[in-house]
Amino acid sequence: MAVRSWHVGKIVLLWAWGIALVVLALDVLRKVDNPFTGFGLIAGLIAIPIALSVLTWRWLGGKEH
Repeated sequence: MAVRSWHVGKIVLLWAWGIALVVLALDVLRKVDNPFTGFGLIAGLIAIPIALSVLTWRWLGGKEH
């Protein structure tokens, strides 16, 4: 199923899960002592909002046509 034909509820649910994952990663990041694990969490903290933004951009782009 193409992202452009998704219902608005799927986008909202996707963003809710993304925000929950970011909050969880921030909580875990506070307790991490290993720099390699911390680097992975920071990469995830950057990647999650970017991926959600790209999906939302594609979804909104499909609504214009």
